[in-house]
Amino acid sequence: MQLETGLKHCTALIVIKHSSLLTLYIKRETLNHYQCSKLQKAKFGKNMSLGKTFYQFLWRLPWLNISHKKSIYKTLCTYGIVHDYPFEKEFFGLKYQGNLNNSIEFSIFYLGAFEKPLLFFLRDTMEHIQRAQSGTTEYSGCFCDIGANLGQHSLFMSRFANQVYAFEPFSKVSQRLLHHINLNNIHNIRLHPVGLSDRSENLTFYAPIGRNQGIGSFDSSSLKIGNLASGKLPLVKGDDYFQEMEIANLDIVKIDVEGFEKKVLFGMQDVLKIERPIIVFEVSYGNELSFGSVQQLNEALPENYQLFTFNTRKPDGRKARKRGAKAKKTGTYQLIPLIDWRASGQDNIIACPEEKQRILPMQSTGRITVP
Repeated sequence: MQLETGLKHCTALIVIKHSSLLTLYIKRETLNHYQCSKLQKAKFGKNMSLGKTFYQFLWRLPWLNISHKKSIYKTLCTYGIVHDYPFEKEFFGLKYQGNLNNSIEFSIFYLGAFEKPLLFFLRDTMEHIQRAQSGTTEYSGCFCDIGANLGQHSLFMSRFANQVYAFEPFSKVSQRLLHHINLNNIHNIRLHPVGLSDRSENLTFYAPIGRNQGIGSFDSSSLKIGNLASGKLPLVKGDDYFQEMEIANLDIVKIDVEGFEKKVLFGMQDVLKIERPIIVFEVSYGNELSFGSVQQLNEALPENYQLFTFNTRKPDGRKARKRGAKAKKTGTYQLIPLIDWRASGQDNIIACPEEKQRILPMQSTGRITVP
């Protein structure tokens, strides 16, 4: 029995090694594809078909543990083959039920979380706020998640915040959050099935159709990345809605709305001036609906806010991929002042009130446990 297990383990290592070599070979062939003759292109197509068959074979091996199939699954996805694979996993003390066919849940399964550095930053920030206000009547421990999507950030922060307000108008993903709220018997998350904007209206929502369910947007330019119009969904002006729903005492506001961040911030002007929370938001550079410069961003914020970003890029502006790959696994992060504004891409930006900068965690602690 031990010999059989050992042979299977060795075979698995050989299979993984050869699958990696095949991937490199296919990538090399792809680069030469458009410079080939018809005969060579036919050979290329045959090689691609062979690769697809090979990876399908690897995926179906019953004795190859799912933990070894990460690269195999990702490669199959590049061929347009997305297998249904439901799973249940422990998620920072909570029970999470997901599926590998969703890219966010794929990260939860293989890396423990999606955007782990951001999660750990939010946790550390809330704990710093709590320590700074300990023994006073000021601490409320409120986290606001605008663009909650599947709710991973809300679920995680429910372990550290007293109250979580999650905003998500797209029912396909918000129902997943509601499922996990009920599954884990969570009582401190309030789900609001609306989007936030600078005015109250119903707008067409452009839904994602692939594995990445995190790119749904009210921005029509998302049609260029494959999103499809899926009907109109409700948007509300933040200031009016927060007053109506008596949402107050915000400590941290996280915004991830795929290019709609400018409208969200301008719709919350009164709330931000009164509450002065620490704001963490994803900015989409080069998007017509979003900000075009640091100056434009500052105009949407109350006075005396300082801007930071995560240190994820090289000096030339390119993403530091090795550093990023490590951070995805460990959750390590480092903040640096935001100076340059890019022409394209996305970054997470932190806007911190000057009076709270002393409690802002500038780098990760390395702690991964939860209370």
